[in-house]
Amino acid sequence: MKIAIIGMGEVGRAYAAALADAGRHDLVACDPIPSAAARDFVDERGIALHQAIGPWLSDADLVLSCVDGRSTASAFRASLPHLRAGTEYVDMTTADPADMRQAATEAEAGSVVFVDIAIIGAISLTGARTPLLRAGRDGAGTSQILQELDAPVQVLAEGRAGDASFLKLVRSLF
Repeated sequence: MKIAIIGMGEVGRAYAAALADAGRHDLVACDPIPSAAARDFVDERGIALHQAIGPWLSDADLVLSCVDGRSTASAFRASLPHLRAGTEYVDMTTADPADMRQAATEAEAGSVVFVDIAIIGAISLTGARTPLLRAGRDGAGTSQILQELDAPVQVLAEGRAGDASFLKLVRSLF
């Protein structure tokens, strides 16, 4: 499976490392302003690094969006024209729930599977095995990847896109 990771901060590198270590998938990364840590990471692992979302994304079967919450909508909208039908777009950001719902609606119109996943814990401590909360649609590729990584996932059975982000935000307040 070809997996694109957008955003090579701490979250993106944690999932890229786990996927690279598993050695089962072809990885490509994107970060508009990659840090020295991101550049070193991709260089050490031989992962192609793009500095802009573009046509190269059309080869991806699965996209992990690991950008900051303020960049979620713009990253998704820049990606959507390059995604082919059936591609799974996994938003792992803490974005505004309304932005997540809007993205899911736009994805569905383009036959893209939008998966809302909130990270519920400290990536710096547990990496790709940090607990996750999923709402909305599930993608077969997403489920496969998370199982391969032994990532604990709690599913909001009746949840819709944006609900995982909402619960994470509420949880953070308490």
